[in-house]
Amino acid sequence: MANRVADLRMLSKRELRWTFRERNPNYLALCGLIHVKHLTIAYAVLQSIIATAFVMRVFINTEEAVWKFVLGLFWVVAVSSAALVIAGSRRLRCAYLLPYMSVFFVFIAGVVMKLFVDFLDTANTKDTLEPKRMIVFCVESLFIVFSVHSIIIVSHLFSYIADWKMDQEIRKAEQRLFEERLESGKEPPFLIAYPDGLKFD
Repeated sequence: MANRVADLRMLSKRELRWTFRERNPNYLALCGLIHVKHLTIAYAVLQSIIATAFVMRVFINTEEAVWKFVLGLFWVVAVSSAALVIAGSRRLRCAYLLPYMSVFFVFIAGVVMKLFVDFLDTANTKDTLEPKRMIVFCVESLFIVFSVHSIIIVSHLFSYIADWKMDQEIRKAEQRLFEERLESGKEPPFLIAYPDGLKFD
């Protein structure tokens, strides 16, 4: 029996299956300080606050009904996509993350175009280096960097959820195979009990 266990352990080292690790470096952000599923929620809440403040500021200074309708639609889309990504992070659903990534990709493209137009406009007015213009450029640039980083974090969360689901399917398949061998009277494979479940060894 001891020889059989030793042979099985050596076999497991050669044919060790892929294992899911919650603290995998691919699932950590900000130099490994925080998990992507927690950082994604923080980013979604922050972006919702920024979108709300921006819409309220422009809404107060705008009298045209068309622009108010567009701003209202922008706010609904931004907040809804942020709510979906929070739900996806909590419930581990990949499909909930796709609207957020799509919407903010469009927003980033729009801000990049606006930054380019504003920069060209200063060439005519010759006030590129004035403080107000510089503040606008810095804010728009920071928003672009922040949004790009948030999309990268969400993409890592997408990978985390996909890997977690695959690990759950592998565990179910292993447990099903073990139960089938027991029912058929065959000698089951050697298992090791881990805190998070049974694994073949």
